[in-house]
Amino acid sequence: IGCLVAALLANKVKFRLPASNIRIFQAIVGGILSGYGARLAFGCNLANFFTGLPYFSLHTWLFTVFMVLGIYLGVKICNTSFFKPKAKLERVNKENLPLNKQSLRTKLYFNLGILLFIAFLVWVFYLVFTNGNI
Repeated sequence: IGCLVAALLANKVKFRLPASNIRIFQAIVGGILSGYGARLAFGCNLANFFTGLPYFSLHTWLFTVFMVLGIYLGVKICNTSFFKPKAKLERVNKENLPLNKQSLRTKLYFNLGILLFIAFLVWVFYLVFTNGNI
């Protein structure tokens, strides 16, 4: 909650969708494959990697080899022309950009951050004074 409030107060939050629908497809397929990989690895992929390697576990070494091969194959597939985004880069100058000091979005996110911070404080005080402990 604290990170969200700090990001809202600093106006560093921007909700957006990817420019290409291919990226949405890649995210969905990647999430499905990651979940399937977690199931095959008997839990979290990273925990399997970082806890199994010091013990020289055979299944962790096999997991590591096939994870590296899968990453290599995934990068090769994503670099094909079908999966590359169609976005074009455009050069801009600082002088040409309009300065919008206080947009409506900036004010809205700042006020939302203040509201979330106050709600969090009220929640903490409620927990402390009703139960006696957190």
